[in-house]
Amino acid sequence: MQLSKKGNKTPDRRVEKKPEEWHKLHYVKILSAEFFVFNWLFSFRNTSLIKELRFRPHTDDHDFEFKMRHAREFLSEGNKVKAMVQFRGRDIVYNEQGLELLKRFADALSDVGKMESPPKLEGKRMNMLLAPTK
Repeated sequence: MQLSKKGNKTPDRRVEKKPEEWHKLHYVKILSAEFFVFNWLFSFRNTSLIKELRFRPHTDDHDFEFKMRHAREFLSEGNKVKAMVQFRGRDIVYNEQGLELLKRFADALSDVGKMESPPKLEGKRMNMLLAPTK
């Protein structure tokens, strides 16, 4: 224990560090809280999420209605919806059924969303993007 400059036995908190211990020092930059609040609020500006719904070419009516209800909820919250038909194996032969499914999906949601990009086949997936109407 090192004595303070006053001669008493209380430790001196102003003891200088040796140059080889400088990397252990922690520096803090003090900023106003307004800076952080402004950046936090600015980060939420113009944010819209893209929610993805996956179908298969032989999707049943109940599953279609279930996913349509979720998409309606997403669009009413202001999010975009990406509808995707996944083709596996020889399902690619039924790409007309996938196109029909996506068009039926867009028509069912025409009151809350509009088609931003039409259905297009990319590899073994057919994608379509719906955006909310304002």
